[in-house]
Amino acid sequence: MTKEINEFWNYFQSNNKMFLSILDGEEKDRNEKFSQLDGLLHQYNNLLHSVIKLNHNSAELIITADGNSNAFDAAEKVVEQAPKIKNWKITALHQPEDNNKKQSKYFQYKDIMLKTKEIFFIPYEVEKTGKIGLLILLKNYSQYKAHPKLPIAIELLILGKIGEKMLTEKICWIQVEKCKKRKIYMLKINDLFNFLLFSEDN
Repeated sequence: MTKEINEFWNYFQSNNKMFLSILDGEEKDRNEKFSQLDGLLHQYNNLLHSVIKLNHNSAELIITADGNSNAFDAAEKVVEQAPKIKNWKITALHQPEDNNKKQSKYFQYKDIMLKTKEIFFIPYEVEKTGKIGLLILLKNYSQYKAHPKLPIAIELLILGKIGEKMLTEKICWIQVEKCKKRKIYMLKINDLFNFLLFSEDN
């Protein structure tokens, strides 16, 4: 284990309970803790980032390369060295969620915190491509609309829902807007994977 990877895991292991309950803390505090976590990860490879999915008393820590294939091996190497930590699942790169299990209620990327039940999508067929465009609707869009990392956060969220292969093969573009009010043709983001599977069969 390299010194940098060891320091990252020592910090995370020492603070894992704090990250489990991080929603209860102040936003400024939360941002500082995530910045410190990513800072340690960047000492090993600055293409890597940490993403945390929370669900009550359990959580998943994902070491992601933000879709950069040059850093896939590095992400896997970090996870190979991960210690066993109670209540935590540790994953290299984004994998499609198991739709048979209870899905995460929150998605955290850096200082962006999204409630999945408040995220919807509208699909648009893109002619002659066999792909669709996704209009993502956020209830708290105003809070993050000027955030430079919002597009990455949304793409990583979708990547986690459907996996990298389906994202590449099925999605042509992604746009984010404010969810002003519920519309009949809006679908929940947690239903995206099944929607794409159904579209594939028809």
